[in-house]
Amino acid sequence: MAAAVLLARMACADDLDAALPKFAYDGEIEIAAPLGSAWVDWVPSPDGTEEISLDIPSVPNRIGTVLYRPTAKKSSVRSAPLPEGMIGMGATMRALDDGRVAVAFVSPNDMDAATGFRMNVWIGPWASLKASSTRGFYCVSFNRPRGSGGTWLPKDLKAMDAKFRALAESRAKDDGKSDDPVMVDLTTDLSRFSTIHESEYYDAHASSIMLPDEKTMYCFWDLAHGGPCGPAAKSTDGGRTWTDISDLIPADFRKSHDAPVAFRFVDPKTGKARLRVFAGYVEVDPKDWRGAKDRPLVEAMPSIMSEDEGKTWKYLPPMGPDFCCVISFFGMERLKDGSYLGVYHRGPQANGDGNPLHILSSVSRDGGLTWEKPNLVARKEGYELCEPAVFYSPDQKELCMLIRENSGAHPSQMCFSKDEGKTWSAIQDAPLALWGHRHVVQKLPDGRYLVVFRDTKSFIGGTVIAWVGPYELIKDGTGRGGYRIKLFPNYGTAYDCGYQGMHLKKDGEIVINTYSKFRPWANATPSIVSMHFKIEEADALLAKAVAERKAHWADQLAALDEAKKGVEPAKEALARTVCPQKNFVPFAAEVKAKKVTLLTKATVYGTVMKDSATNGLKQMPVLAKKDVDVRNGLVNVAGITGTNLSNLAPWYAPAFTAYVKWEVESEKDGPRVLRILNDFYGTVFINGEQIPSSSGPDGSRGFRPFNGNLWKGLRLTVDLKKGKNEIVLMTSPGSVGQWLCAAAFENE
Repeated sequence: MAAAVLLARMACADDLDAALPKFAYDGEIEIAAPLGSAWVDWVPSPDGTEEISLDIPSVPNRIGTVLYRPTAKKSSVRSAPLPEGMIGMGATMRALDDGRVAVAFVSPNDMDAATGFRMNVWIGPWASLKASSTRGFYCVSFNRPRGSGGTWLPKDLKAMDAKFRALAESRAKDDGKSDDPVMVDLTTDLSRFSTIHESEYYDAHASSIMLPDEKTMYCFWDLAHGGPCGPAAKSTDGGRTWTDISDLIPADFRKSHDAPVAFRFVDPKTGKARLRVFAGYVEVDPKDWRGAKDRPLVEAMPSIMSEDEGKTWKYLPPMGPDFCCVISFFGMERLKDGSYLGVYHRGPQANGDGNPLHILSSVSRDGGLTWEKPNLVARKEGYELCEPAVFYSPDQKELCMLIRENSGAHPSQMCFSKDEGKTWSAIQDAPLALWGHRHVVQKLPDGRYLVVFRDTKSFIGGTVIAWVGPYELIKDGTGRGGYRIKLFPNYGTAYDCGYQGMHLKKDGEIVINTYSKFRPWANATPSIVSMHFKIEEADALLAKAVAERKAHWADQLAALDEAKKGVEPAKEALARTVCPQKNFVPFAAEVKAKKVTLLTKATVYGTVMKDSATNGLKQMPVLAKKDVDVRNGLVNVAGITGTNLSNLAPWYAPAFTAYVKWEVESEKDGPRVLRILNDFYGTVFINGEQIPSSSGPDGSRGFRPFNGNLWKGLRLTVDLKKGKNEIVLMTSPGSVGQWLCAAAFENE
């Protein structure tokens, strides 16, 4: 069959991360493997003495394996993990005519409703792939033709090679002054982090306040995406440890929805301090939280307030339809006269939703107690403007506003005011280094600015990072000369992180409280987490990072030339660039320390629609596979049941479930501590009896008692009987990606 040839549609902008660049491709493409093809042919080495193939799991986002063997002895197969980043479905590999290979994946997490799934094609040396290295690799990205199926490859790589070479040559000479700032990583030091709250629920959208004593902090968050407010925690040691204070929050506030934002105000006339936490709106209808789109949202911007520095709180009713919003005041700045400028966004519908989104502002002149009628700040056709941050220039002669652009078609935006926020310039592109969401800005003691935000542009996109640099580099739109800091790890579905409070102490310590999928568990729900550092610690890593990046790109050029000339790479060059992926191992540290015992035999039933599962264990579905030998204790539910997770609908509550059963022998009657890990939703049964939720919000907050999604595992004390016991987890996946679970007992 003749290969089909089409013109690729542009899938994305170039993504030129320092480690592994990705280029948008819009040239001719050809089909490489038809829909349903699972086999990856063996590809010979340049000298013909060896050959490699790939073993790609059918489950999205599980790590694949490189298989290699001598050409003359095909039975001697060895394996290694694919290099970091090479994840997807439906892989195809093809030998190029210059000592390199093309490895193509369908990316299940990058789907455009109009154009279909994205193809990511990795181009690089055969020898690097065998060594689990990305040395000499780059990625070409384009959208697969809608409805075509199969995997596709670009026909002509000359232009892409030229781009890669030009980028490598430029970066090999870069002293950190380019459009792509150097990234330093603070996430490797786990002593910086503390957990504010983790549960089996979706805890998200954190905001926090620090009192003048620099020890007392309050953190507030909501449940689910745009869900109810109410959870809160307090720290009395500057963010190192936290205590839940949700019982201090007025019950009425639990009916309020969408990303609480917290501020400390001081009345310019009386000096009275107030803490106030705003929400988006009060729930109108359990099935339609905002109410009908043509109904004015009179319930906009409810809040709670404390006038005794957080000892007691009272509920304040909504501010009314004039303050209709998606999220309430995301940005806040105290003006020169002591009043406060708050900025927020809304949509065009009467209930505040819809597109296009635009920015408004309001002023309080009495310490955050009352607010003037809002004014329009920014609106632009084709732009979705939201979640603005506002801050002064160093000389306080102008205000700058950084704005999230939510369509993804444009960089973040910015505008300026020279009259204390009364009027604003037209919006313009912010520096590419600030392309992201939910900016929070802090001026540092040395005059530089720290901008913390959710990164949506670089290759590590989907985590919380910061940019550091002078105000002038923001103002001129270049960002050149600043650098970036990776602040938090974020596992699981990308981009679900990064509303944060940021606090600078007098000793220079910076505390950031945010939400992130902080647990190394693919579809884990987010946790509320805190980290601390000093900017000098990040600065100290910068010179080393610049030198390492220059050396990296010089080596990338060498790898490209070696492959094209047929030169065998030096073993030490490959050794220092090996970056194999690693599958998550549940309870790894505790298993090693013999604190827990994994359950390594399971039976999986399913899948079944949730409507049929309402009677729990009385309606076990069809047996999918019996007596599963569980590698590392991890039950791959999607792989066992043959479930395609590439198009869950809705992603936050898929309509099907499965059952995982473990059988345990107990020598006596009595309690044991059970640990359960689960991707997203789950309910636990012991010998047919449902185990109630042990933590988290109760039914009055509108949430079902699902269990299991904790970093260290849901910890349940269960009563076992002497002899055989059955533990059953009724589980559902939570988003595109994996569907995994595990169980263990704590050792007595």
